[in-house]
Amino acid sequence: MPKHRVREKQLQQRLSLAVDEYRRLSRCAQQRLLSLPQFDQAQTIALYSPIRHEVETTLLFEAALDARKCVVFPQVKDGRMSFAITPDTHSFCPGCFGVLEPTGCQQVAVNQLDLVVVPGVAFGRCGSRLGYGKGFYDQTFEVRPSSCLLVGLGFSFQLEDDLPKESHDIGLDYIVTDEEILAF
Repeated sequence: MPKHRVREKQLQQRLSLAVDEYRRLSRCAQQRLLSLPQFDQAQTIALYSPIRHEVETTLLFEAALDARKCVVFPQVKDGRMSFAITPDTHSFCPGCFGVLEPTGCQQVAVNQLDLVVVPGVAFGRCGSRLGYGKGFYDQTFEVRPSSCLLVGLGFSFQLEDDLPKESHDIGLDYIVTDEEILAF
């Protein structure tokens, strides 16, 4: 199935979730990610601000702050993604495409990130990811140290057996859903 058809199908399914079910599944997925030893071991964690019923990250943010980890969120400027330290839940404003971005300017380089939680429209059972098609994560993490783990976070219905993949699409180290953890 072409990427645009997968996007349409997955976005429709995600947006059709009832609010209570969305919250319940988001919580399950976040708790599963928190169970990974890699989350516990990471000192610098990149999260995302969810849009269009992507899995919430609030529980992850709170747990990371409680553990005194450095938490960063993406900022997009001039077509490039960078990461800024975010000390609390009040340090955001609408940014590129209306996504909440950190208001801080203290940047953290990609090679300093230990664990990056990555959103997606769909995920392949082989470790691939389909986003909205702008390529921000693919470009940013095209070259990264092996110590920087990429963890896709989604709902179990977002897993596809046969997800279209192109040469520029980055692979993930883990995919975590409300039902399972896949390692690659």
